[in-house]
Amino acid sequence: MIVGWPAVVVGMLLALSGCATTWSRAATSDADFNLDNRACQHMNTQTVFVSSVLARDYVAVYGYKRCMIEEGYTEGGIWKGYSGWRNE
Repeated sequence: MIVGWPAVVVGMLLALSGCATTWSRAATSDADFNLDNRACQHMNTQTVFVSSVLARDYVAVYGYKRCMIEEGYTEGGIWKGYSGWRNE
């Protein structure tokens, strides 16, 4: 069975879809979390060319999570961080 290109595109988009993860770290302010979150997003952003005229930014999920863990955060908490397609 040959898979058509629309199915391949849908599969790629599902694989690359973003997710929200909640984070916690003791003695951290909202401002500190926002700085760390943005830094980890920035370090793991890749530009994906969707077509010859359209490019979007994608935050690599595993790289983002690894960065947040290296900063001392644990999953589960009050702050929500996003990876995946950037809407900014």
